[in-house]
Amino acid sequence: MKKISQALLKIYGIGHCYPVRGDEFLVLRDFTDTDTVAEKDRQFRKELEHARVLDLYMNITVSAGYAYGIANNSDEIKSMIRLADHNLYQVNKNGRKDICGSPFQPNFFEYE
Repeated sequence: MKKISQALLKIYGIGHCYPVRGDEFLVLRDFTDTDTVAEKDRQFRKELEHARVLDLYMNITVSAGYAYGIANNSDEIKSMIRLADHNLYQVNKNGRKDICGSPFQPNFFEYE
């Protein structure tokens, strides 16, 4: 957990990463294009590829779902988080060890 949070802070920066529940984190940044998000995904995975834990080097894998775009109010923020959860569910359904994201569109998830 500590190595993952350190990698998040290194790649996304202090003030953008927050623990949510258990082993889930929320990253808030102003990404609006797939190229920038894909590059950050690549950097994050590379950071964890050969993580040093005590005196051992380990390949830490993660499963992640994310949404990117602009949320203009609290309902849209909740919808964006639901979209990220949906994407994580898809990763877990397909065998884990992957990162899946998609652009947020207002009113994507209007149920609760």
